[in-house]
Amino acid sequence: LLGRRSELPKTWKRAFVDAGTIHVFAISGLHVMVVAWLLSAALSSLGVSVRAHGLVCLPLVWAYVVLTGLRPSAVRAATMVSLFLVAPMLGRRPDSLAAWSVTALGVYAFSPERLFDLGCTLSFVVMFGIVVWCHWARHFRPWFEEGSCWRKWSGGMGVSLAAWVAGVPVAAAAFGRFTPGGLLANTVMIFCAQWMVKLGAGGLVASFICLPLAAVLNNGTAILTWVMATVSEWVAALPFSSFSVTPWSLPKCALWYVVWGFVILGVGELLPGRGQESKKWWR
Repeated sequence: LLGRRSELPKTWKRAFVDAGTIHVFAISGLHVMVVAWLLSAALSSLGVSVRAHGLVCLPLVWAYVVLTGLRPSAVRAATMVSLFLVAPMLGRRPDSLAAWSVTALGVYAFSPERLFDLGCTLSFVVMFGIVVWCHWARHFRPWFEEGSCWRKWSGGMGVSLAAWVAGVPVAAAAFGRFTPGGLLANTVMIFCAQWMVKLGAGGLVASFICLPLAAVLNNGTAILTWVMATVSEWVAALPFSSFSVTPWSLPKCALWYVVWGFVILGVGELLPGRGQESKKWWR
């Protein structure tokens, strides 16, 4: 919940690195988005209008970012969340691609040196992959019922795939590391990390009201931590789940994205539109 990894056992940390899942312990878009969602859901349950959510959520979201050390990835995520929350207040529809674009322009215009910051680049690239997936998925919805477990699982798998595809060239170019096992492990990691943030936040609130309930929620996060560590160890032990490669050149990275771009376009042409609009998903 706070991104403190100092007490993480070295054996577990090694497993997370080898499985390509260490990113879940860095305060990033995943954490900030879940916190914002929890706050928004709580306000909705109290009957607060969507337009007023920003007035309450914005200060609390930024307080969380400050509490966790103002990490660049968290600041980027909080900026995107802010644009999402401000849009309804101005009578506009929130748009993930617009929020990502404005945030990227603002960050790099204010601090041009971040163009050479690997962590910042990886954060924006992965987030862009997720944004593209979300735009694609809303126009080509699977053929199962709204709210079903299978639909939720496919959504999580899609986000994991998008993040993996977007991040592979950056990691391969910077670290000379290719982790296909991360695609499998991250599906579990994202689910567990989401619930860890939810249970951790719930345990924090419950500690002011009912200590036994807080203990139950906090032990729930401990169980999820064990699940994440165990899955990472299993995946890291699989053949070819992680191996060293010659650092990728810029043309090779570009080729990777071009190939996956054609895959998305091809699948989009084969599937009938199931979204709210009949136009092409990228428009």
